[in-house]
Amino acid sequence: MPRHLRSIRCALVSRPHLGSHTPCDVGGGRGTEEERQVFKYAITRDYTKNDEESKESEEENEHSATGQGDDGDPTHQQDRASLVVNGDAVGGSANGSAVPETTGGSDTVVNGTSSIIETALPQVTLKFEEVSKPVNGKDVKVNLVLQSEALVPRKLSINIRVTAMSYNNTPLSVIKFELKEETLLPGKDLSVPVEVSFSEYWQPMLDSDVMQVSTVVSDPSTPDHPYLAQSDLVLQDPPLDIKLLNQARMGREAIVEVSFLNPVNETLKECTLSLSGSGLLKEEQHISLPDMEPSNRVRVQVGFYPYKTGVQTLVADFDCSMFRDIKNNLSVPVKDNIYIIYRY
Repeated sequence: MPRHLRSIRCALVSRPHLGSHTPCDVGGGRGTEEERQVFKYAITRDYTKNDEESKESEEENEHSATGQGDDGDPTHQQDRASLVVNGDAVGGSANGSAVPETTGGSDTVVNGTSSIIETALPQVTLKFEEVSKPVNGKDVKVNLVLQSEALVPRKLSINIRVTAMSYNNTPLSVIKFELKEETLLPGKDLSVPVEVSFSEYWQPMLDSDVMQVSTVVSDPSTPDHPYLAQSDLVLQDPPLDIKLLNQARMGREAIVEVSFLNPVNETLKECTLSLSGSGLLKEEQHISLPDMEPSNRVRVQVGFYPYKTGVQTLVADFDCSMFRDIKNNLSVPVKDNIYIIYRY
């Protein structure tokens, strides 16, 4: 045994008194503080361990053995169940009364501090409904219908945009823009009318058949989460009537009548009618028409000589200052020509 450990061992030797079982330290004050530290290190490999730590470990073991640890102490249970936020206890016991969890934007007061727990409102669903079929020459009417399962009234900001679209779905020009403020009541649908008059859309829609109605709806309380909806409306052309007045035979004149009624309260100018059809017309015919007053109808009779038998298609195209490419077609059955030969 090393010399320094031998001296420490001697310093810690004890024996009972004569005639008694009580131990008596016979080492006296032997052993310096340095020697005692060396002995402790040899046992624990830790200079920092002292008698107080050993005592605390013994007390913890004793508590564990008797079942009186943190789980058995109501104070510890309360401390563990409490959540401390900025020095305020939330979700545990406050002022001797339990504070329940709250949602839906209600206030919770704990130790004199008010905290608000917000929950997201139900979404708003949007859809466009046609009031009537959209027809070029008449006012276009649709309704924007909003629905929500929220239990409180909601003030909404509604932006509505009407745009003329090209054939490849690219915007040509903005026809109309509206901003409305409406309140959506709980348990009720909100219907917002959208009306576009002919005077507003006729010029932007000259080269388009598709009108796109779109909306952006936002709640001032959640401006970063808008609701979007759009609908593409295909405008139907006003009717262009065409009919065959006699039987068509190859090499003989056939006559058709084309008529058009002015559907708007404006005078139509620069009116033209074009006719074409393979087997019926060898080249396209163009006919200039007079100006048309509101609610006036124009009728045009056109003769042509079919040069092929069978069912042929005649196409009529009407154009004016406010309408483009109003078309209709007619199937024309062409029969052989009949010659009667008399013999004398």
